[in-house]
Amino acid sequence: MENKNDMAMYEIDANTYYLQGRSLMLEKQFVPAVFSYLKAVITLKKCNRIDRIIPNLNMLKRALNNVEPEKIDLLDRVLASRLDNTFVNLITEIENEISIDSTILITTNELRTIYLNKKTMPNTV
Repeated sequence: MENKNDMAMYEIDANTYYLQGRSLMLEKQFVPAVFSYLKAVITLKKCNRIDRIIPNLNMLKRALNNVEPEKIDLLDRVLASRLDNTFVNLITEIENEISIDSTILITTNELRTIYLNKKTMPNTV
């Protein structure tokens, strides 16, 4: 019973992070939106709600596409301080124990590519 309650709380937390991400997207606060969607996906994975990960990953992809390359360092600092991890490591964590034929892996590979492309873009500011 306690485990069931814990899983329900994780799912509520994931929903909260998702809604926070949507609100931040509307406010054009893309770095915090990326954080919120990442947190939602990680939390969904904790409660084994793999079926709900793809919509969150798609929103994460939209947010990441809108992060300006010069703000990638800010994203890195946010993830390091709040999640004690890097973007690439978090994506790898999401991929762990996911079926090889899952569309989740396609989306996570796209996310990794977007991030790395932005990370290696020359800073023109």
